[in-house]
Amino acid sequence: MTVDGWHHKNIIVKVMKTNLGIKVFAIIVSIILLIPISINWFSFLARSFSNDVVADDVVVASETPLIFFQILTDSTVAVSKCHPEIESISIPEKVLINGNDYTITCIGNKAFKNCSGLKSIEIPESVTHIGNSAFKFCSSLESIKIPASVTSIEESTFNGCSKLWNVEIPESVTIIGKYAFQNCSRLYSIEIPTNVTKIEDYAFDGCNDLRVIIYYNSGDDVVIGYNAFKGCRFITYKYTE
Repeated sequence: MTVDGWHHKNIIVKVMKTNLGIKVFAIIVSIILLIPISINWFSFLARSFSNDVVADDVVVASETPLIFFQILTDSTVAVSKCHPEIESISIPEKVLINGNDYTITCIGNKAFKNCSGLKSIEIPESVTHIGNSAFKFCSSLESIKIPASVTSIEESTFNGCSKLWNVEIPESVTIIGKYAFQNCSRLYSIEIPTNVTKIEDYAFDGCNDLRVIIYYNSGDDVVIGYNAFKGCRFITYKYTE
């Protein structure tokens, strides 16, 4: 009995040691597998807030660490992406990247898309183009002034900016694209400049409380697309000489 009991306990101890060894081995393997992921993650964070290249053609400048740029030419860049937690920013006309001055001429497609915390932004006169969906679903954005250097408001630029109530459109704008202000439900009033010749489909769809004033000249007809003002109850046309 004593021998058999000792033998039985010995087997149990061996099994326990074996199970413990398997668990330790599994933990070690897991740590080894996680190390490269951790290194890559911390490396990404470090690059995201430095002056170094983040991707092949995307960089960040020290004076604007929460937005990324794409180099367009030897002297110009476009805003290509923003940090998702950005709340307010004044974009400068120029940035210093790797010792060189670049002029910001463009806000790229989807540059600020889904930046739901963005409340205010200032865009410099150096910007001549704002891309498709540039501010789409910026649900906290309240007011914006489009610089006089911009000639068109592209498709879905401000789509889904549900708190946007004030927009200043300059005389330089000639086209307002599809879905440009769709579902900007708090947009209360807007003046369409005389130089606008085309307002495309669903441009202001869902802006139910919007008071629109469209200025036009006798020789210039404004082409208004399908359901461009769907749901808008207050539209006024004013003739100017």
